[in-house]
Amino acid sequence: MTLAFIPPLPEFELKKTPLESLPDYGKDHLKTAAQAWAYSCIYFLSLPAETPCLFEIKALTWQRLARLYLKERGEFRTYLTRYFDAYELCPSSRCERLFTGYYEPELKGSLHKTDLYPYPVHRKPSHLVVIEDLGLFRETLRGHRIAGFVENGTLVPTFSRQQIQEGALDHEGLEICWVQDALDLYFMHIQGGGKIIFEDGSWTRLQYDGTNGYAYCSLGQAMIARGLLSREECSMEKMKETLRAAPDFMPALLSLNPSYVFFRDIGMQEGPVGRMGQPLTSMRSLAVDPRVISLGMPLWLSSPVFSGFMVAQDVGGAIKGLIRGDIFCGTGDAAGVLAGGLKEEGRLFILLPKESN
Repeated sequence: MTLAFIPPLPEFELKKTPLESLPDYGKDHLKTAAQAWAYSCIYFLSLPAETPCLFEIKALTWQRLARLYLKERGEFRTYLTRYFDAYELCPSSRCERLFTGYYEPELKGSLHKTDLYPYPVHRKPSHLVVIEDLGLFRETLRGHRIAGFVENGTLVPTFSRQQIQEGALDHEGLEICWVQDALDLYFMHIQGGGKIIFEDGSWTRLQYDGTNGYAYCSLGQAMIARGLLSREECSMEKMKETLRAAPDFMPALLSLNPSYVFFRDIGMQEGPVGRMGQPLTSMRSLAVDPRVISLGMPLWLSSPVFSGFMVAQDVGGAIKGLIRGDIFCGTGDAAGVLAGGLKEEGRLFILLPKESN
């Protein structure tokens, strides 16, 4: 049975910072930021009032701020200044401060398996059981995740990526569609969603719907360890180029990551949709570690590539840590090039409701 381990978080403190002193606060035009925040407001209004969202601040507080914004829709900078204080996340010891990018890939697909479209995209098995944190059962296992199938009253391991690639799910009827390219499909797993475009021009969106429970292993790190890439040149585009030049070795390399993603078809819905259940906004939506930052939270990111308002609207299997985030860069190839090259250190601020409000 494979356990997926989530590393413990370092201790940290929150350092209060005036909003006007945030890096590039006066330079961010905030137009798309306001729309991203509106989606968070809709999410907050869907929560039970007593839900603890962040540092025990109940959803009721966020709902009050959400109603104010959705009702008034005034100048967004004025709204932020009036109702929020900023706090920088400051770890008590050295830790990774890394911000990367992700995007929504576009793949050519078919509703039927053919020689041109041989690679299946799977929905989640209905009988898959996932336990997100075994610490609920035993303190020493806190941070471990597990998934499997129940057989004779016992949870047994589910299939790894390699087993699924070799056909372990072929007779389960779980195929949503089939796509042309195994490598593009792999990176759609990493991105957690995608847009499938069919030959007649119609399309559909696929959204992350869980994994097989295995720990995520970085393909880039594996390629660096094997001397296929240097650390400096390791980007998504360079990884794809290297793997396409060695098609005989590609399946084995992809199998080094046993984690496998399942999807659900959300049709021609506005999106893509993040874990919050609302559409993501390019260069405003951030995937975070939910142990640190609750979904929906307003943030301010300062990095060499981007400084400005962000919202915690998604999560990711590789996004684990105190000051760790994944910036949603948009849909399509251009967004993929931007996302694939993002790897920046940065500072992260949380915007919390003023006590007077």
